[in-house]
Amino acid sequence: IGPHAVVGAGVVLGERVRLGVGVVLENGVEIGADSDLGPYVVCYSGTRVGQRCVFKAGVVLGGAGFGYISGSLGHVRIPHVGGCLIGDDVELGANSCVDRGSIGDTIIGAGTKLDNHVHIGHNARLGSHCLVMGGSVVAGSADIGDRVIMAGHAAVAGHFRVGHRVRIGAKA
Repeated sequence: IGPHAVVGAGVVLGERVRLGVGVVLENGVEIGADSDLGPYVVCYSGTRVGQRCVFKAGVVLGGAGFGYISGSLGHVRIPHVGGCLIGDDVELGANSCVDRGSIGDTIIGAGTKLDNHVHIGHNARLGSHCLVMGGSVVAGSADIGDRVIMAGHAAVAGHFRVGHRVRIGAKA
């Protein structure tokens, strides 16, 4: 456990977990065995991480998604009470974010790899063994199949479904 790390009440750490400098694990977070969290990774309550995961510096997991209802009083935040579930053998690049679900869970499947600066919105589901390159975005409630590859700066709009083994080109 690195200097200035914060481990909340009820956190469960598997064997051989490594926490870098300034890591924050809020109450009840679970981190699977042999996982390596780099400097300044933040896991909000409701985050569960599988085994052998690698998170680079600045990764944020389980923060509230960008959900608002707009009306005569302006923009009112929708509560996000779901979780953030990360499968085994997942790697997340520096400064990537995976939001918590608004009602259900946001899920990243086993073996999926995200490059730096990737954002996964609330309630999104990524299948197993996906590759998502730098700067890509998956909007809330999108459903991405297994073994999908998204090239750099690609985006999937909210509530869309992408089938298994699809290739999405850069800037698409």
